[in-house]
Amino acid sequence: MSVNKFFFYYMLFILLFVFFFPLSTVKPSPELKPFYTEYTAIIKEECPEIKLPKKISMGFGTLSMDEIGVCTIFFDKRQIVIDKTYWEMAVESERKQLIFHELTHCILNFAHIEDPNNYMNPYLMPISNDTLIQQVRESARVFCKDQ
Repeated sequence: MSVNKFFFYYMLFILLFVFFFPLSTVKPSPELKPFYTEYTAIIKEECPEIKLPKKISMGFGTLSMDEIGVCTIFFDKRQIVIDKTYWEMAVESERKQLIFHELTHCILNFAHIEDPNNYMNPYLMPISNDTLIQQVRESARVFCKDQ
């Protein structure tokens, strides 16, 4: 088999694999929906023209030892997986901060910020609800300005 033919079949395999198995699926959790509703209402207030993804699947799973939540984006498919063990131990404010953090990755495409007082820090550091809402609003304003 020639190199070109091998490369063609290799790329075809990759494309088919990615098309048919793009993301591992999580069972959507209704428990997470209110957080999504609150978050999207906040960012729409700051950025009315924002186009929200058609669907973000949000559910629980088992993550590695150093992860408590993860957002995966594959073309127009977005998925948030929250570690079930962490969720069961977390208080409501930590849950909200975690979901808002992951939604900011999935909707606004923001990366981590190395500020321990920011909700986009890679490590969940407790902040007040007022600070969380203020920082989400600021993230939405930055996103809109860059569009």
